Amino acid sequence: MEPEPADQPGPEVVAEVTREHVVEMRTTIVQLVELVAAIDRRLPQVERCGEAAIANAATHLRIEATKRIVELEAEVAGRGSVDPQPITT
Repeated sequence: MEPEPADQPGPEVVAEVTREHVVEMRTTIVQLVELVAAIDRRLPQVERCGEAAIANAATHLRIEATKRIVELEAEVAGRGSVDPQPITT
């Protein structure tokens, strides 16, 4: 008995997967924007031990989150928008 090739998903299935992926990416973008805003609101407590390390880690996290936002926004733009409303950063 010869194996039969699997059926390829139809365009409606591919569109749905793409749509779901775009929605997930947009959700991640919103969460990363909120993270960056929270980091920006935080005031260093210079009198606390270890605060310099915490502030340094926060700076690095902000940089990485900002880079990821740019990457995700480019990917969403390349796939076409599910929701025509732009994400505010």
